[in-house]
Amino acid sequence: FGPLLFPLTVIAATVFMKELLNRFVRMAGSPYYLGTVVLTAVADLAIAWLIAALLTQVGELVIRNTSAHERPLNAQLVRLSFRILTIVVVGGYVFVAAERLGLPVPALVAGLGVGGLAVALATQGTLENLIGGLILYADQPVRVGDFFRFGDKAGIVEEVGIRSARIRTLDRTIVAI
Repeated sequence: FGPLLFPLTVIAATVFMKELLNRFVRMAGSPYYLGTVVLTAVADLAIAWLIAALLTQVGELVIRNTSAHERPLNAQLVRLSFRILTIVVVGGYVFVAAERLGLPVPALVAGLGVGGLAVALATQGTLENLIGGLILYADQPVRVGDFFRFGDKAGIVEEVGIRSARIRTLDRTIVAI
């Protein structure tokens, strides 16, 4: 529960500070509004952090309680899936929190759509490598521990990542493909 402790502490502190503002400080007008908006924003960020930490812990629990921990490639795929899920859930929560704070969420979503298109075009090669890595995860043609030859070299696969595979050659050097 260590990763959950800090966001929970921040949430409790913001709730305490809001209650302190309401009961004892008795501010009004712009300073009160600014204080509550800042405290709400900090609490929402802490909640988003808590959601991310919880999903990470659930992913690790899934790895420990299934056969994924026996196969490093499956464990990496579970971690990747939970990271994507975390990004989607936390992103959705941030939009909900922004709407509660009064920010124009439809305009933000439209801006992200245009910005996302620009980023996708700029990172087309990286996206191709990412999709290729996901295909490697799904098909598993290369596994950790496999021995194979490539060009004039031969080696054993030590790690398979999203973008590359690391092979230790017979002369003990590491080559990334």
